[in-house]
Amino acid sequence: MYLIWPDRYKEQEEMEERFRQYFEKNVSILTRNGSSFTLREYRKQMDKNGIEKFLKEPDETVPCVCSYS
Repeated sequence: MYLIWPDRYKEQEEMEERFRQYFEKNVSILTRNGSSFTLREYRKQMDKNGIEKFLKEPDETVPCVCSYS
């Protein structure tokens, strides 16, 4: 989403941050290593390391809440 629709990603990032502030909870859409991993943290990591690196990562290493059955 960040690569294709950066404006939508930003909207989701801002929505997540508003939710966290409103409820005063360390929650996020994503998780990594069993902990909260915010969209802002993920974007900063992609910006720092280059988004291309993340496009080639195995699915199981990408923080995500998606599941397919």
